[in-house]
Amino acid sequence: AYNGLYQKSGFSEFMTTLFTSIIGSLVLLFFFILKNPKSNNQFYYLEFYSLLIPVFICTLTVRLFFVWAIKKQLANKTIYFNTALVGSEKKAAELYKAFLKSNDHSGYRITTFIDTNGNNGAAFPVNLNQYKGLQHLSSIIEKEKIEEVIIVVEKSERDLITTILQKLSDKEVNIKITPDTLDIISGALQTGNVMGVPLIDIHSGLLPSWQQNIKRLTDLLVSTFAILLLSP
Repeated sequence: AYNGLYQKSGFSEFMTTLFTSIIGSLVLLFFFILKNPKSNNQFYYLEFYSLLIPVFICTLTVRLFFVWAIKKQLANKTIYFNTALVGSEKKAAELYKAFLKSNDHSGYRITTFIDTNGNNGAAFPVNLNQYKGLQHLSSIIEKEKIEEVIIVVEKSERDLITTILQKLSDKEVNIKITPDTLDIISGALQTGNVMGVPLIDIHSGLLPSWQQNIKRLTDLLVSTFAILLLSP
């Protein structure tokens, strides 16, 4: 539930629902065993599947309905994410052409290009907002209402990646990078296919998603216990 709504997929929801339904049903089953022991184990199996099957089917149905609605919004382009390309003009032009050729339904809409090397060899459409230099990167992100940033730099411009990431560190944007620069990035990486092009997600956090969920749950439980304990 803490993951981005528009990044969900039917398969991931199926696996997540199956896993959580099995774990929850097993916990309740052991609770039943301790509270009401029976001599015939078949009753336990009956109780387990009586819990698992309805919970799994009902939960999955609701989740898949939301996924279907989300995919429909993205396909109809009623929901979209303003995307900025930052880096080399040559690399940006290649990615932009690949985006135009792909039948993309992920909701990405390239609206801005920020040139970092000052070349003017590539031709972009007039409706694409173009800027030069990184001096005003933060203000451009806010002005164009950018939600996704794709870093497209040449291998000879490796130092630019650190500079760009530093300037984006306080911005609420998702950052992606082309895979040919994988050898210079360290940390948590997740490869995905976006706009028909394989890109790598750069996560600023040190915890993967499942650990973030556990930490959030722990925070809530400990806080609730502390409130009850200290309320008198």
